[in-house]
Order: sequence, then C-alpha cells, then structure tokens
Amino acid sequence: MKLIKTILLALCLTAITTSCNDNDPNYESTPLTSLVTYDMTIASGDNDISKDIAYFTFYTDDNNSAPITYTATGMTRKIEAQPGSRMLIAYYLNGQAMGQSGSITLITYRTVPGGTVEIKPTDEAQAANAPIPVSAINRTGNYINLFVRMMNNPDRTFTMIADQATVGTETVDMYVTTAVPSSGDTGIINEQVASFDMTAIWRNPTTMKVRVHVNNTAGTQNVFEFSK
Repeated sequence: MKLIKTILLALCLTAITTSCNDNDPNYESTPLTSLVTYDMTIASGDNDISKDIAYFTFYTDDNNSAPITYTATGMTRKIEAQPGSRMLIAYYLNGQAMGQSGSITLITYRTVPGGTVEIKPTDEAQAANAPIPVSAINRTGNYINLFVRMMNNPDRTFTMIADQATVGTETVDMYVTTAVPSSGDTGIINEQVASFDMTAIWRNPTTMKVRVHVNNTAGTQNVFEFSK
C-alpha cells in the first residue's frame, strides 16, 4: 500500500495535465492523491464555473468499506472528462477525516487509461500478453489498478480481457496487455497507471475470485489473485 501511495503522489505532482484551482489554498501539507471515478459535474444556473459541483467516487484499499463521495467546488476550469472516467486527483480535504465523504479542494486531475474489461474467447484473451513491467497492482471496489514503469507515450493504451470460458464460474481469468502507435515515444521512462472496470464480472454472484495474468518483466510473479 505504501508503494502505491508513493506512485500516486509522484504521478500527480510530476505529470499534472490540468489545474482546477489557480488560487490554491495556503496549506502547509502536501496534497492528498487518490485514484477515483469521475461521476459528473452539476453546472450552476448562472454559468459561474466556481459554483459548479463536481462529484467523484473513491474506494479505499480496504475493500470492505463503502465507497466515499467527494464533491468539489471553487474550480476555475471545467473538468474535461466523460462521466465514468478514472482519474488521478490531487486535493485537500475540507475538514473531514480521511475515509469520510465530504467536500474537497481539487488542485489537479488527470485521466488514466484502461476502461471496461472486455470478454473474449480463450485464445484471444490469452494472446493479450504484451510485456509489462509491473510496479504494483491492487483492487479498489470494482476496479483493478495497474501501476507500471515503462516508456511514456501519450497514446499508449491498456486493455484487460476476460476469458469467456471462465466468466460465470467461481474463478475468472483476466489478461492485461498494452499497445502504442508505431511512432511517438518520448524516450522517457516514467510511472504510469491504468484502471479497469470489472463491475459486471465482480458483481456476478458466481464470481468468488479473479486471476489477473500479466507478462510481468519486472519480477517473477505473473498471476495476481483477488478474492471476495
């Protein structure tokens, strides 16, 4: 868990894509960083962005806890993302304890790749095995989050595919792969994160466990199990 928090902090502080608050409060502490789901923004009636309310859902690493809802106001820029997008946010809590729903001061955000887990025949699923150096992997709520250190490419994609033959059984096998265009690499290696929505699989009452298969070039572990 400590490693994942360190990676999240590095990603938010060194790879910021959008500032949501030009007049950040003078907090003495470092902003918190979390991987969240962007739910929606309710616009104000007078087109004042600072009065818009953005909603986020956050799951802690304690997967037995209920989801946390964060709301953010006082923004100077609109959030350019589709509802349901996964994103990293840097923020300050506005009085509540960590792990409690409430309002936040949103400093920055960046969307992360991934998407909904696809379901395909066994041979197609098992073929999704591009080399990936895994730094860490975890589950928060209905999401599998993958942390890697590899060549940066703004057009890189990550995909998770479930083996159709195992969907509906107690143990579902899922495979992760990545792809980049033939050109455009920056030549810079950095920390990256992808997040995959497995809601349909995880909420299936038959599913008791998922096995995530990764062609991990950074260690000897290639299968990561997550049980209910």
